[in-house]
Amino acid sequence: MRCDRADAVAPLRGVEHLVLDDLAAYADDRGWVDPAGCAVADAGPLDQAPSARAGWQRVRAAATGRLVHGVVVPSFAHVAYGAGDWDGERA
Repeated sequence: MRCDRADAVAPLRGVEHLVLDDLAAYADDRGWVDPAGCAVADAGPLDQAPSARAGWQRVRAAATGRLVHGVVVPSFAHVAYGAGDWDGERA
C-alpha cells in the first residue's frame, strides 16, 4: 500500500475538504495512491510554526515510516512559512 499524504492548511474550519479535494484530484491525475485516512487537514494559520500544528505533526509521524512516499501540498508555505522552518521540515 502506498500512502502519499495530502496536507491542507485551510483558513477556516469546515472548508478543509475543499483543499483536500483539489489535492486528491492532483494526486489521482498522476496515478498516486492516497488510501482512505491518509489525507490530513491542518486547520491553522500558515505563519504558525510547524511544530505547533497538530495536523502537520501527524504528517511528520507518518513520514517516519516506510508507507509515505510523498507529501502533496498547494505550496511550500503549507509546510512551513519561513525559509528556516521549511529547511528544517524538508530535512
